[in-house]
Amino acid sequence: METEGPLKPLVFPSVRGVVTAGTETSFTALIAEWARKKRINNPQTKQQRETHFKSLADFLGHDDGAKVTSQNIVAFERMLETTPDPRTGKLRHPNTVLGYLSSFRGVFTIAVQQILIDTNPMDNVVIGSKIESKRQPYSVDQVSQILTRAQAETDDIFLPLLVQAYSGCRVSEIVDCSTLDFNFVRNGDREKVIPGQWFLFIGEDNREPGCTIKGHTPRYAPLHPEIVKRLIPYMEKQVAEHGHGPLFRHLPKDKNGKRSSYVARKIDEWMDGVIKDPNLAPNHSFRHYLKSELLARDVPERISDAITGHKTPGIGRKYEHVPMSKKFDAIDKLPVIPLQAAYQKETVRGIASSQRRSFSDWKRKSNRTFLRSL
Repeated sequence: METEGPLKPLVFPSVRGVVTAGTETSFTALIAEWARKKRINNPQTKQQRETHFKSLADFLGHDDGAKVTSQNIVAFERMLETTPDPRTGKLRHPNTVLGYLSSFRGVFTIAVQQILIDTNPMDNVVIGSKIESKRQPYSVDQVSQILTRAQAETDDIFLPLLVQAYSGCRVSEIVDCSTLDFNFVRNGDREKVIPGQWFLFIGEDNREPGCTIKGHTPRYAPLHPEIVKRLIPYMEKQVAEHGHGPLFRHLPKDKNGKRSSYVARKIDEWMDGVIKDPNLAPNHSFRHYLKSELLARDVPERISDAITGHKTPGIGRKYEHVPMSKKFDAIDKLPVIPLQAAYQKETVRGIASSQRRSFSDWKRKSNRTFLRSL
């Protein structure tokens, strides 16, 4: 048992290059209180707020939340809209600016509620609506072209694309998953394992640290028979050789611990040689493709949203639960993309050397990028 003693004051790190406020109203302190009150445990979420507030501090010349006014926020917003992002050299997308304003509103609102500051500088600031993506869905022919070409590639390209085509999931949701997520049911959930059917639990319970999911909202995705034929043998082979753990354990991680960053970049580069269209992108276009194909087959939007993880409009929707049987009925209606039988033999023969080669290429590119930054 620890010996009781006088309480030590909390120490909040300051934002560099600005005049630092007292601990209670500094941006760092306000973010810490927001994270505590909202129970934010994801380091990436907190890091995003810190990045947004550091930019505001650099612009204002101080980091005192009590001194920020609505005029300051509007001036900062105009700066974001009219000056290029130093990282890219391009003007920021309106949704990026919206992200800054949303961060400020969330943190300042909590600060007022917790009596840390007297007024919320966001009260008189109008936050616009998010601009919807202009990405288009793939056609059935395009999906067939992509999967036909991808089956000659390594598993870290082919399998994520295959899963996306038949489930509409995000790259990170399959690449960063654990082998334990297959047919996994979390305690208290209403999902049931259906004999002879495979599904994927998309949640953070079994994943490695840093491998979060969007909105931290778990769901259960049914796996189409075409996925089961190819992905389940791969998963079972990983378990037999290494035990349970990350599905793609051989891939490199980014600074946050995600392997999906490497795969997403690799797929984007590969896709340029298959279908080059600015209105198409794997993550968005596969999700739009799945929703479009299900809609064409009279699958209710609530069911397709439950499969892809989209939010269905309407307050009452959050009280609805879509049974797994309904999800399987829906994906069974998807068109089957024929794949060449030669895939299995070719992949088994070349997988080891191809994976070693792709990892070495990635390391060389990373080293060149690092040297250029020095």
